[in-house]
Order: sequence, then C-alpha cells, then structure tokens
Amino acid sequence: MNLRSRLILGFLKKHPWHGILSITGIALGIAVVLAIDITNESARQAFRISNAAIAGGSTHYIYGGPQNIDEKLYVDLRVSQRTRNISPVVSGYVSITRQRFLLLGIDPFADTGSNILPQQSRGGLDLFELLRKKNAVFMLDTTARRLGISTPTEIIVEISGSSYSLYVAGTFQASDELQQYGLRNVLITDIATAQSILGMVGKLSRIDVNTDDPTGIRELLPRPLKIIPNEVRSQTMDQMTRAFHLNLTALSLLALVIGAFLIYNTMTLSVLQRREQLAVLRTLGMTPRQLFIDILHEALMLAGVGFVLGSLIGTWLSKFLLQLVSGTMTDLYFAVDVAVVSVPIQSVLKAAALALIATVVAAWLPAWEAMRTPPIANIMRSKVETVARKRSVYLMIFGLSLWVVAWVVLTLSERAIVMGFAALFFIIIGFALITPLLMSKLLQILSPGLHRYFGVLGRMAARGVLASLSRTQIAVAALAVAVSAVVGVSVMISSFRASVEHWLNNYLRADIYIAQQYIHKETGIDKNLINQIAGMPEIETVSTGRWVTLENETGFTQIFAVDLDRTGFRNFQLVKGESDELWSEFVDENAVLISEPYAYHHDLDIGDSAQFPTDTGSAAFKIVGVFYDYGSDQGVVAMHRNTYDRFWDDDVVSSFSLYLKDGVNVESFVDRLNNNQLLKQSLRIRSNRTLREKSLAIFDR
Repeated sequence: MNLRSRLILGFLKKHPWHGILSITGIALGIAVVLAIDITNESARQAFRISNAAIAGGSTHYIYGGPQNIDEKLYVDLRVSQRTRNISPVVSGYVSITRQRFLLLGIDPFADTGSNILPQQSRGGLDLFELLRKKNAVFMLDTTARRLGISTPTEIIVEISGSSYSLYVAGTFQASDELQQYGLRNVLITDIATAQSILGMVGKLSRIDVNTDDPTGIRELLPRPLKIIPNEVRSQTMDQMTRAFHLNLTALSLLALVIGAFLIYNTMTLSVLQRREQLAVLRTLGMTPRQLFIDILHEALMLAGVGFVLGSLIGTWLSKFLLQLVSGTMTDLYFAVDVAVVSVPIQSVLKAAALALIATVVAAWLPAWEAMRTPPIANIMRSKVETVARKRSVYLMIFGLSLWVVAWVVLTLSERAIVMGFAALFFIIIGFALITPLLMSKLLQILSPGLHRYFGVLGRMAARGVLASLSRTQIAVAALAVAVSAVVGVSVMISSFRASVEHWLNNYLRADIYIAQQYIHKETGIDKNLINQIAGMPEIETVSTGRWVTLENETGFTQIFAVDLDRTGFRNFQLVKGESDELWSEFVDENAVLISEPYAYHHDLDIGDSAQFPTDTGSAAFKIVGVFYDYGSDQGVVAMHRNTYDRFWDDDVVSSFSLYLKDGVNVESFVDRLNNNQLLKQSLRIRSNRTLREKSLAIFDR
C-alpha cells in the first residue's frame, strides 16, 4: 500500500462518518435502481415466456373475433386445402381452490412444430390418455406438487358457477423457464374436453400456425378471420406497460440523483477538512494532477464498496417490489405470475456504470477545486468561503438557464415521455443550483427575526450557515430536492386520486354492477337470468354491456358495447362534445365515443373516423365525442349496442347494471342476490359503494 492510499484510509478511519455517508448514498441509490430494474425485467420476462409457452412454437395465430372460430374451418384448412402446419386451440379459465388456471385444449398429435407440450416431455406421457379417459388433463409436475396431488387422480374445477371433475392423467416436465413462468397455472387437455367444459362446442379460440409466409393461409380465410403474428400480442402488452416501467425507472434514477448529492457533499467536506493536509502535501512536492487522481481514487474506493452493498440490498429488495409490481400489473393490465426473481447481467452492469458515473461526477468538482487551489489558499478558510459565495451567483444563472432549457424541451417534445423526464431532470438540477443563493438571501432576511425570537442562538445559527456556505449549500440543496420530490409526488398522487374519485362518482351511477367472474366471450351471462332479475319489483331499469377485445395486425382495441338510455348516456364525462347533442348520432349513425387515452395514443379527435375489424370486414366509425376514462391507459371505444349488433353477429352479454327504485336498500339487495339460487353462474356482484372502494384500493396499490 503506497503513501497516498494510507493517507486516504487514514482519513476515513479518523472520520468514519464521511465514508459511511458516501457508501450509504451510493448503496441506497444503486439498491433502488437495481431493485426496480430487476423487478421490471423479471415481470417482462415472465410475460414473454408465458406468452411463448402458451403459443408453443407457432409463429402466427388465426383470430376469429368475438364469436371465435368455427371448427369446420380447421378441418377444411387441414384436409381440403392440405394445410398441415396448423393446430387448433381452445382456451378458457377455470378455478381450482380459488386459484385461476388456464384450461388449454390442444390437438396433441398435430405434428406442426407448434405444439404446446414440450417435446422432451412427450416420451414420458401417454397422449392417448387424453382420449381414453373422460375429462383427462396433464399438468406440470411442479404444479401438482404445489397443489398437493399425486397422479392419477381427480380434481374439481369451477367455471361460471358450475363444478366439473377433471382426471389428472399425468404430469410433465418442462425447461426451467417454462416451469417458472409459462405453464405453472395451465391444465392441458384435448379439444373436445375443453369445448365441453368451456361451453364452446363446435368452436375454437384460435388456430396456431407455424409458417414463414402466411400469405397462402391468409388468402384461404373467410371474413372476419385474420392471421396475426405472435409478436403482435407481446409487443402490444409491452407497449401497455411501457409507461408503467418507465415511471418506475425515473423514480429510481431520482433516488440516484439524491445519492449523488450526498456523495458530492461528503467528498466536499472531505476536501475541506483535509485542506491543511493537502496544503502540506502540495508544499512537499505533490503535483495538482496527483492530488486530483488521489481524490478520485478515494471516491472510486467508496463507489466499489457502495456498489457491492447496493447490489446485495437491491437484489433482496426486488423480491418485495416484485410482489407489489406484479399485483399492480395484474390489477391494471393482465395476469402476471412471477415465480423467480431473475437478475439480468445487463442490470448489474448498468448499476455498476451508474455507480461509477454518479461517483465520478460527484467527486469531480471537489477534486478539481483542490487541484487548482494554491496551498496557501487551502489553509485560509475565508478564501474558500469567499469563492463559494461568488460561485453561488454563477450557479444561480446556470440553474435558471437549465429551467429555460427544460421549458424548450417540454415545448418541443410534445408527447415524448422520455423528453419529459429529461426536462424534469433539468428542472431538478436547476432548482438545486439556485438553492445556495436563495438560502443566503433568505437567511439574511430571516436573521433579525431569528434573533428576536431565539436570541443569540438564532442569530448564530443563521450566521453559522452563511459562514460555512461551502459546506452547507450542497446539503441544503440535496435536502431541498428530496423534500420537493416527496411533496411533488404526494401532491401529484393526491390530485390524481381526487380526479379518479370524482370520475368514479360521476361514471358509476347505477346502484349495482354484475359481471362475469372470468370473462367468457362465447357464452356470456345467461339472458334468462338477466330477465328474471330485471323482473324483480325492486328494479327500476337494467343496462347491459359487452366487453370485446378486437385484434388485428396492428394490435388490440377494447370495445365497450352498452345498451343504455339517454340518462345513462350522460354518465360519460365528455372532454369534447355535448351529450345531449350526440345522443341521436350515438344510437343510430354508427358513431362511437373514444376515451381520452385512446384519442391520445391514436392521435384522433372529434370528426375523425376509426377503422375496426368487423364480421363483414374493416368498417369506419365516426368519432363524435371524447370522454374521461381512468380504467385503461390504452383507451376504450364505447358504442351503443345497436351499432355493435349491426356489425357483429354476437349477442353475448358480459355485464349488466341495476338501477333500483327509491327506498330500496342497496347493500341488503346485494346480499339477497348473492344468496339467490337464480344466480347459477359465477358472477361478481358489487354495489356502487363497494365498486368505488375497490377501484380506489387498486389505485392506492
């Protein structure tokens, strides 16, 4: 160990809190960045692998719209047209001990290279068991162990309020990734069994295709069927969550910025406290360059220790964050089941780069000042403070300049969220730079008042901060940035929450809302059940709805077809348009309302037309209004049920709402419905109040 290293370690040993604060700043910043990065990547990987596992080895899939695909088409494509590289799929959700499982009906003997059962597992499975045994299924061996069952055995599943007995004929193994993510909650059966249990006799959910050129198959498909690349689904889901992941990343980088302030402050104090030692070293012949390198060397030593600790803390923290993030993603987007935390090497390398950059940038200025300061000036504290006061003016000018840059970036960036975060970064740094001068002026103004109310101690405190501006300015700036970030985020969230609460109060006007437990697009809710409930003496009126997700080569569009009257139409809180003027168009003229997020993402406005795939081909719908909606960040298209029925041969109802007569107790009536034997389907029955409370609980998460 050379002399300079001993001096560095000797100083840190004599002043341990300098090292501890520096390491803490680096470690916490790196821990948050790495934890969120691991969480983001683990959630993304879980969905990508799950999607790939369910898709098997297929490259495309044939989509049939809201009413699925007639199985005769598969027979025609495979036999008449001699198209062999396809396989049918029937899918739907069932419940086992209150856990949701995907029941996946496949043709296990279709040799297309796109089979979902892993090839390495086929030798150990008797595939004919799916045909010999009634309601036979296969599941992962790890899933069977998790459920505490051994094969062969029978299990009970529930769907739409009905119970079915399934025969677990065997288990299979898959690769590690598929075990962890893809097939954990999947039951694999044959087509006929899935059709029978899911109420889809004669129908297919999709047809998987394995081909490099889908043109030939596309020409064989009747309307409205389409062949869609598998990556479209993954890209759409990734786009849905991109802003969510980006927001988390931005917050983690904010933690690193605050950590950089802490590093800078401790490095500055280190230089100031050693000014006499540095002056002696310079007098004894140490060159400015050697001094500069020594200070950076010290910072890099601290960065190394901080990175190691931050990596350990971040990996541990990611396990807890992953539960929160996956729960939020399930609430807002789609079901994400992440079994194992994966630590991508690129995340570790990125954290190491951030630790290095943040530390070097934070230590650069103190090292530069120490290098340029003459030895005699290092001994004179007054010289240091004079320079600090003069510099505060230049820092304020530079900070105001950054605000101007931020304003220009915000003006030119329009809807680019990354540029918006860049502008926010400029605002934060600009605010930190103007803090020293503002603090000086503020303390000069407050000094008489502090003396009046706190006596000599008050005046000494104010003058002490001003006299040590070189030490206090960065600490105050870091604290100001941290406090402003907390206040800013808190105000933003509370404002959003108030907006969501106001939206819910205006949008949810019905007394009771009833929907399927798991959306079943083929059968929906029994219409006889709806009519029986509507005939109860307590019911004033009933409004039905149909949620449909349309797919094409460009992505997904969520359609909400609702049967309502003019009063119910006023529940839409329009950003643009007047509800009383739009009612007749909405009912009779193939017009739609689009939510504000949908208008934003697709750059649409009132008077434009939107193209949607229908049973008779692509059709244009006139946009007559834009409404507020906080339920989907990708947006929703609302149309009257009359319009929907003109373009789609689909009479399914997936939800309905009840308006009770005056004087009827809502909660008591909900209890009656939950206990009513008429409700033979598995339905979610929520009062207006309960639905609002659950919605806000999701927002809070």
